[in-house]
Amino acid sequence: MTNKKLLLYILIYFSLLRVALPQGTWVWTMRTHPELDWFTLETKHFNIHYHNGIEDIAHRGASIAEQVWPTLLEQLDLEKTPKVDITFTAEDEIMNGYAMWSNQVFIWVDQNDAVIWLEDEKWLFQVIAHELQHIAVMNAVKTWIPEPWGIAFISGIPGWFVEGTAEYYTEKWRPYRADISHKWHILKNKTDHMDPHHDGFSKMKYWADRFGDSTIVKLIHHRNKLKLFRFKKAFKEVTGIELNQFEEDWRRHMNTYYYGYRSQKETFEEIGNVMSLPVKEASEFAISPDSMKIAIVGRNNKGQWDQSLFIAVLDTSKPKKNAVSKLLSSLCTTREDTAKKKKPKVKYEVEEIDYGRFGARPRWSPDGTKLAYAKYRYGVHGSLIWDIRVVVTETGKGQWLTKDLRAAHPDWSPDGEQIVFVAHHNGIANLYTIKPDGSGKQAITQFEDDTQLLTPRWSPDGKQIAYAASAPNGNCDIFILDVESRNTQQVTTDPAVDYLPVWHPGGKKITYTSHKSSTPNLHTVDLATGESLQVTDVGEAIWGVQWTPKGTTITASTLDDVDSVRVVQVDPNRDVTTDSLSVRESFSQWREKSPEHLLSRADPEAPVEILQDRAYRFYRHPKHFTWLMLPYLDLSGLFGVTAWTDGMGRHFIQAGGGTPSGGEEGGYFLSYLNAEMGPLWGISYISNAQWKFRFYDGGGLQERLDGWTLTMVQPHNFGTHQSSSHTLGLQLTLQDRQATLYGAPEDSLIRNLPVPESGREGLLSLQYVWLNRRPHKQNVVLPKQGWGMVVTMDVADSRVYGEFSYRRWTVDSFLNLPLGPAAFFLRGKGVSLSGSPPEQEYVGLSNDPPIYLPTGYSRLFGDFAILEENHNPRGWDGFQIGNRMVFGTGELRLPLIPKLPVNILGFSLGSVTGAVISDFGNAWYGGTSPTDWITTFGYGVKVALQAGDTPLAHFSLGYAQKLDEWEKQKEPRFYARMALINPF
Repeated sequence: MTNKKLLLYILIYFSLLRVALPQGTWVWTMRTHPELDWFTLETKHFNIHYHNGIEDIAHRGASIAEQVWPTLLEQLDLEKTPKVDITFTAEDEIMNGYAMWSNQVFIWVDQNDAVIWLEDEKWLFQVIAHELQHIAVMNAVKTWIPEPWGIAFISGIPGWFVEGTAEYYTEKWRPYRADISHKWHILKNKTDHMDPHHDGFSKMKYWADRFGDSTIVKLIHHRNKLKLFRFKKAFKEVTGIELNQFEEDWRRHMNTYYYGYRSQKETFEEIGNVMSLPVKEASEFAISPDSMKIAIVGRNNKGQWDQSLFIAVLDTSKPKKNAVSKLLSSLCTTREDTAKKKKPKVKYEVEEIDYGRFGARPRWSPDGTKLAYAKYRYGVHGSLIWDIRVVVTETGKGQWLTKDLRAAHPDWSPDGEQIVFVAHHNGIANLYTIKPDGSGKQAITQFEDDTQLLTPRWSPDGKQIAYAASAPNGNCDIFILDVESRNTQQVTTDPAVDYLPVWHPGGKKITYTSHKSSTPNLHTVDLATGESLQVTDVGEAIWGVQWTPKGTTITASTLDDVDSVRVVQVDPNRDVTTDSLSVRESFSQWREKSPEHLLSRADPEAPVEILQDRAYRFYRHPKHFTWLMLPYLDLSGLFGVTAWTDGMGRHFIQAGGGTPSGGEEGGYFLSYLNAEMGPLWGISYISNAQWKFRFYDGGGLQERLDGWTLTMVQPHNFGTHQSSSHTLGLQLTLQDRQATLYGAPEDSLIRNLPVPESGREGLLSLQYVWLNRRPHKQNVVLPKQGWGMVVTMDVADSRVYGEFSYRRWTVDSFLNLPLGPAAFFLRGKGVSLSGSPPEQEYVGLSNDPPIYLPTGYSRLFGDFAILEENHNPRGWDGFQIGNRMVFGTGELRLPLIPKLPVNILGFSLGSVTGAVISDFGNAWYGGTSPTDWITTFGYGVKVALQAGDTPLAHFSLGYAQKLDEWEKQKEPRFYARMALINPF
């Protein structure tokens, strides 16, 4: 097969594999959950797949789906679509659902905190309607081009249209669904970086208001002369303006509305003292009872992708003031202060005590020594869930208060003897109390219907608990529970979400946060009279946090639309100073625009015709996932691929092959992946479609690998940190290796390295990976944290299969350490080989350059091209062979240039880093003494070749040589090669 054909073959296969795999709920955690039994409800239009324990949810979901489907089709002028497979699961607490072009929908049904953005709606109705609308759109825009290639590469559909249509046709405009996001992005001048759910929603409402619903329908049914759907062309023809002009008009319209809205509202400075927190970005905080410490959930680095839990301790080395004023008032950074003499900066000692992903507001124990908070973790069977953790802040040592309870929103009783929290199961939440040591757990509410609970808070006397509850009708209001009698009292009744109750010290009033008027603001209710008073009317958003320790105000958090300023002290009895809102109708009517065919609220209890209810069998629900056929680059033949899956996306079959003309041998592959039972496993057969590459003795070595491969993978996480994960892998390969040398003079091919061998091989590989690396933007260029270890054992035995018998152990590890703006990288690798492997499996050092990819290399699923590593110390030119090897690298890496201003056809050069380097290694034969170690030193720079923001490869160049050569002041050797950031 020619190199051109080979390249195209690889690219298509790679593209198909990457598009095909991300489907099925198992992909999010790589856990197959074999402990679950799956069933199928068949209705007129749907196959509803569900597992044991959520039978009631499945029936309600089937009813909702059948009720909303006719309207969703009518909205887009569709008559019918193929039967849709919907998978419901409560495996994980993942607030999401998604749809596929293959008429598949996947939904995580057991959600609690979705209440905050649903307002008076319920999760199941909203997510089903939203995802089924995606199915309707995808069916409406399909053409003769197979999917997903038509939608992804031909149509040019922007993400905002995909999500915006689902929002517009199925949802209402709400604070958390779009409004708050608009405010933040407009005030930050970042409307081009909005989540497509949010800007898509307003764009579709603005579109429908300006051009009418009929233009949306005309657009999705538009086809050009080739019968293809092209979004930009269709948009111009149905609206009369260019898409770019529409988006600019929308941007101006939104800016006019939101700045006009904001100009009529209170500023944060008007409602109280505005203060900052001693971290770069904060999402939650809590002040300790003695006001000397602040617990902060946030980030202290812009590139950080997880969260940190910080404890900020006030530096008391300066003259003391009142604790509250020292902690809060001295943080004041109002505009008025800028005209005065600056106050001395208050110092804090800020320490990270935990990291990961955290739930709503941590809570201090009454004595200020412990902190309770919800944290996202891996629980039993690898499920992603919320649980509650308690940590001693002085030592940072903690324990899980709950395990596998899906628990959140903890709060300490005033005497510190109990903690109340919310736990939910299959869409039903209840309040529980538990002792701080984890004993004595008991339910104190007994809800049995579709109820979600939020933010419970003990009263000052410890006799009552205020909490927010979303009743089966969807209304989320404040209630009070009498702890002893278990009687409840409803405090608020507004259709908008009311939550985050904050007790006043006397226990006679509560200040809560409400979404009235589409903006979170503070309200105070008198519990004796029931009278409620709005105490803030800001234009952005404000949320109550706690009663200011030893103070008379509510400490609240605000929208972080400027910087880290997000703390304000508010008088809970103040009067708002605003008048009625007045924005010209031409700029505000888009908010009230709704579809011509309005989706009615479904009744989940309405009866639905069930055609069948039986155990799930994957072979009953085949789904053609995709296919593609293309010519080779030189038009000498065709290459095609096809893929099939099942209704739940847990069985996946791929097949492909090439048929060159001119008598050349074709190639093909067939693979099967199983994500339903036991470990994730797959089996494949490949003929002339998998290769191993490496540079070899000045030329190149290509090995064609034909045969069978069985692979199993089992991930594990102990649950404290999501970023510290373990993986066990097993791979059995029965293959025919056909080695070919190329690219070097014939007489040099065997000058320094053994002559490669071809032959049959049976190889069993066991692999253990431990990777402890927090997600961070710098990880692809200049990682400053994380470490990992891979241990691999390969065994081949000719008595069982093939012509080779050998055993190889490989241990590879790395470590990244921060050193201010720089980082220190250390890698160590060792290999031990015994027996009679193919000669090209030599162990040793060479002057052949290595090939490195940004993600390192793996021998698990998807290895159509295997890149064997060459161990080449920079600044050394030689060969050292044996059956034992140690190889390592130490680098002091330094940031130099954030990004080079070079962009050619979408390819750009990323950030540039410098490094002081040292490579070391040795190779020898077992039973003999090691030869002299090779140690080189040098320096160089690294730069990434990127497609957009995605690095394709890193390259390095510099000078290096052996240590004794530096001592002799010799000229160092120049090197240029692909660069390794982390080995895996």
